[in-house]
Amino acid sequence: MNLLFLSFIIIVNFVNSVIIDCRTQSNWWTPFGNLKECLTYEVISDEHDREVTQVKTYDTLETYKSFYINESPNCYYLPKGLSKYFSNNLQTIIIARSGLNVITKDDLEPFKNLRGLYIDFCNIKRLKSDLFIYTPSIEQLSLQDNGIEYVEEGIFKPLTKLSSFDFSENKCLDKKADGIENVKRLFTEIEEKCEPLEIIESLEEIKDETTNKIEIDKVVEKIEEKQKSSRMMWVYIFTVIAVLGLIFIFVYLVMK
Repeated sequence: MNLLFLSFIIIVNFVNSVIIDCRTQSNWWTPFGNLKECLTYEVISDEHDREVTQVKTYDTLETYKSFYINESPNCYYLPKGLSKYFSNNLQTIIIARSGLNVITKDDLEPFKNLRGLYIDFCNIKRLKSDLFIYTPSIEQLSLQDNGIEYVEEGIFKPLTKLSSFDFSENKCLDKKADGIENVKRLFTEIEEKCEPLEIIESLEEIKDETTNKIEIDKVVEKIEEKQKSSRMMWVYIFTVIAVLGLIFIFVYLVMK
């Protein structure tokens, strides 16, 4: 029994685990110097509670200053537990051409010294207002080609050091900016053109309620149709019985 339970625990842990296979390379294209980078492909993180349980590399983990997930269509969430393996002093995180569809303040909290965040060619549609409260040191931000539609007001307030921001090829706006003042103007434009999430959620709730009402009305209509059909069927049966009764009485009277 104990062996069976232990086997079950091992299977569950394996299913919920994320294995990172590092390919060491140099990140030379950011303005933060020549950073040692862990590049990994085909990361599977299809549940929000998936956690990194192993990092494969021939190098010392503490020496990595950049982490890069690339071409991972089944990586819907940033895996938890990265900070256990990589130094909290990671300067850049890059996620590109992956299935990432949500990023939260809790995902970024362990990386308070982050200077560059690049999430490009993913599927993030909405940004919450508290996303950057733990990462005010970000200097470069790229959210290119995510199809972003909605951004909550006040999201960019913590980013006082941001000097480069690529928000191009998103649904609500297609633009990028360099220089702190230009970035501030882009912040304002995003908040004007990307509807606040609260309004959209309210509209969606109304839409859901309307949809539910329509569905209920359709069900009621079907029930009423069935009841009407049932009534018509009984009327038909009673009519047939009545006609047969009259025929029987007529035949009886004739034969009498």
